Amino acid sequence: MDKSIINNKLLTPLGVVKILLDNKSLEYKITKENRNELCYPNVNYIYKLKVELPNDNKEHEVACIIPELKTLNYEYEYCSDEHEFVYNIESKDYLLSIAVATENEFESHEENYEKYRKQLDNKELDEYLSKLYLTSYGEEIKYGIKYRILDFCKSKYVSFGIAWKNIKELENEKLKSENSIEFQVELAATSNSFIKNNSR
Repeated sequence: MDKSIINNKLLTPLGVVKILLDNKSLEYKITKENRNELCYPNVNYIYKLKVELPNDNKEHEVACIIPELKTLNYEYEYCSDEHEFVYNIESKDYLLSIAVATENEFESHEENYEKYRKQLDNKELDEYLSKLYLTSYGEEIKYGIKYRILDFCKSKYVSFGIAWKNIKELENEKLKSENSIEFQVELAATSNSFIKNNSR
């Protein structure tokens, strides 16, 4: 029995993971993933949290947070590229990463550009154009990350990858990869944040 899953919630060493859809608590499906012996062999705690999205052609926000972080001392950083958004945490004893993929199915952006062009002022239009090739994107939020879905997104689900490592364990084991343990934890989270066949 996995002691990290209690009452259908993921319990990390830094607190229970909470999923919010438009600021309302939401249930999620948890899958324990296997470590990759080549890329992140030192990481044993790897999970995928799968959240079903409303099929209503409206914009939504899905947040993945650990509220208990407000009581802890830790350092953090956000990392992103065109396909991933990651929240990396380092506490006294643990490294933990939360990741979300931002590459999704999309329909004709030219049509949506024409639709929004008549509704938005220049500043809003510039912001829209900067995200023209995305139907969803990650954003910073207190104690976690937020996934914003635009109204023409075709995705059925969003998935958050979460991984962590007890730093003290490294005192009794050596790295099994050329990758640093920080990179291994982040890679384990990002690698498990994708969902295949996600379009409606």
